[in-house]
This record gives sequence, structure tokens and C-alpha cells, in this order.
Amino acid sequence: MSLVHALKSKRNQSETVCRALRLYLAGEDEFSLANVRTRMLLAALQARSDVSQHLKAVITAELTQGSE
Repeated sequence: MSLVHALKSKRNQSETVCRALRLYLAGEDEFSLANVRTRMLLAALQARSDVSQHLKAVITAELTQGSE
């Protein structure tokens, strides 16, 4: 996937670009899960097919509660 197509798929393109530039300018160009926001990790886990329905329910509750 090209960089342009990858960026178009992001919900908040400006934030994605700003975060990437900050990491690049700080010399941290290596990917690390430590830099991924918890809500993004939870959403990614919720979308996986190998996560139990029970865990998905807990994730949904957390994501819903966190948006209030």
C-alpha cells in the first residue's frame, strides 16, 4: 500500500502526520507499541478474529465508557 493510500485510511490524518514528524525529528523512527495510544490498541484488538467474545465485550465497555 502506498503512503498516500495508507494516510487516506487514517481517521485523523493531521494527527498521524504530526506524530510521525515528531518521532522523526526526535530521532525515534523505529516503530514501538509503546507509542500507540491505549484506545487504538483496544480498537485493534476488538477487530481481531482471534479475540474471545468475552474480551471483546470488555473492550467495548471500556471504549464506550472512555468516550463519555
